[in-house]
Amino acid sequence: MTEEREVPSSLEASTKARLRQFIERIERLEEEKKALMDDIKNAKAEMKATGFDIKAVNELLRRRKKDKAKRDEDDSILAVYEHAVETAAATAASVTHTAQSYADATS
Repeated sequence: MTEEREVPSSLEASTKARLRQFIERIERLEEEKKALMDDIKNAKAEMKATGFDIKAVNELLRRRKKDKAKRDEDDSILAVYEHAVETAAATAASVTHTAQSYADATS
C-alpha cells in the first residue's frame, strides 16, 4: 500500500512569494544558460569554418578542465593500455605466424 503524503492546502503568503522568487530566478538562469549554449555553438561553428577540428577542440576543452596532475595520470594510464594492446596484437600475430609455419612444415 502506498502511503499518501499530506500536501498543505495553502501556503503562507511569504512562503508563496519566496517560492515564486526561486522559480523566477531559475527560469532566468535557464534563459541565460540557453543563450550561453548558443554562443558556444556559434563559436564552435566559426572554428569549424576556419578549419579547426571540433572533435580535437572538444577534447582540449575537456582536458583543460582537469588539473595537470589528473591529465598526466590519465595520459599515463592511456599509454599503459595502448602499449598492452599493441603488445598483445604483436604477440597474437607472432603466435599465428608460428602456428602457420608449423602447419606448413608438417604438411
